[in-house]
Amino acid sequence: IDNLSTNVLQEMKGDAMANRTNVSPRDMLKGIGAKHIRTGKHEVWRLPNNRTVVLSSTPSDRHAEQNQIRDIKREMIK
Repeated sequence: IDNLSTNVLQEMKGDAMANRTNVSPRDMLKGIGAKHIRTGKHEVWRLPNNRTVVLSSTPSDRHAEQNQIRDIKREMIK
């Protein structure tokens, strides 16, 4: 993981309000240097650590963005 990705994760780690920021999952992915692979019913992104994150194109409920941010964080620390 490069320094930018590490800094983004460190800022979010331990922050109880991290899932309630105004940062969308897509902005977060762009900020850590993820590459957008394709879009259909789902968006596929490749993280700098070569792991893949899949986001739904439309949210299923009001917790969808929170869950997507959580999934991105999990994949970044693996």
